[in-house]
Amino acid sequence: MEFDAQAKDDPIFIVGAPRSGTTLLRYIITSHPRIFIPPESYFLPRFFSFDPQKPLVQKKAIEVVSSIWKYTSFFSDWKGPVPAPDSFVSALPDTRPATIINTLYTCYTNQYGAMRWGDKTPIYVEKMDEIVEIFPGAKFIHIIRDGRDVALSMKKSYKGFRFFYMDEYYAAATWRDRITKAKEVGSKLGSGRYLEIRYEDLLFSLEEYIYKICEFLKERYHPAMKEPHLTAASFHHSKGIHASTRLPPTTSRIGIWQQEMSQADQRLFQSVAGETLKQNNYEMVDLRKITLREKFWKISLAMKFNTLTASRNAIQKAGIVHPTAIIEKITKK
Repeated sequence: MEFDAQAKDDPIFIVGAPRSGTTLLRYIITSHPRIFIPPESYFLPRFFSFDPQKPLVQKKAIEVVSSIWKYTSFFSDWKGPVPAPDSFVSALPDTRPATIINTLYTCYTNQYGAMRWGDKTPIYVEKMDEIVEIFPGAKFIHIIRDGRDVALSMKKSYKGFRFFYMDEYYAAATWRDRITKAKEVGSKLGSGRYLEIRYEDLLFSLEEYIYKICEFLKERYHPAMKEPHLTAASFHHSKGIHASTRLPPTTSRIGIWQQEMSQADQRLFQSVAGETLKQNNYEMVDLRKITLREKFWKISLAMKFNTLTASRNAIQKAGIVHPTAIIEKITKK
C-alpha cells in the first residue's frame, strides 16, 4: 500500500442514512491512533453561503464562530474550556472557511494525540458537493444498511414530539434519497475520494473491511480498529440510542426486519424504495399487491413527507441550518 504524505491534511467525512452504522464506523476509525472524529457537528452549512476560498471579514468570522460555539453537543468530548470566539479568530493565519474549520477540528484532534480529523454527521450526505468546494481533498465513506432494518431502528430510536415527522414512509424515502444523493456525488469524486461500504459486509468481514478503509485513507492498519467498543466507552456520544456501540460489533440485528416488520410495512417500504434495495443487492420479498387502503395511507404519508421536506428546505435557506434543534429547545423547556 502506498501512503500519502499529505493524507493527514485530507479530512474524512462519514455519511449515510440515519441508523445505518455511521456511529459504529466513527469509533472504528477513531480507534486509529492518528485519527480523531468528534461528535456530530451540523454547523458546516453555515459556511456554504460564503465563497469557499475567500476569507471572511473578521467581524463576520467571529459571528460565525460564536454561533458554532452554541452547538454544545459537538463540544461534549472537548477537553477543558473552549476558547473565546474573538481569541480563536485572532489566532488564525487567515479566515477562509477551510482554515476556520480545519483549525477547530485540529485543536480537537490534538487533544487526543491524533494528527488527522474527520466528521461523522450523517445528514452531510446532502451537502457533499458544498463540502468538496471547501475541502477539495476531502474523502467520503458512505455506509449503507438494509433500509428495512434502518426503518425499524429509526422508528424505535426517534420517538416523542421532537420526532413528530417519523413514520414508515419518512424512513423509506429518507433512506432512498440519501443513498441516491451520495452515489450521484460519489460517482463524480471517483474511487480515490469516495468509498461505499455495506453495513452487513462490514460486520461479517470486519477485519477485511478495516483494511479496505485504511487503504482508502492511505493509513496503516491498526489492530485497535477491530475493537471499536473499547473506544466508544470513552466518549459521550456512545450513550442513549448509540449505546450498542459500547458492545463488541455483532451481526445479531442484521435482517431483523424479517421478524419484526409487518407485511404491510414491507409492502410500503418496497413500493417507496424497492429499486434502491435492488440496486444495493438487498433481498426483495414477493408480497401480495398493496391494498387500496394501503395506497391511500401511502399517499397521505407522501404528502406529509413532501410538505416537511419543502418546509425544511425553506427554513434552511432562511439561515437555520439545523431545524430539529428548534424543536429540541422547545421540548427541553
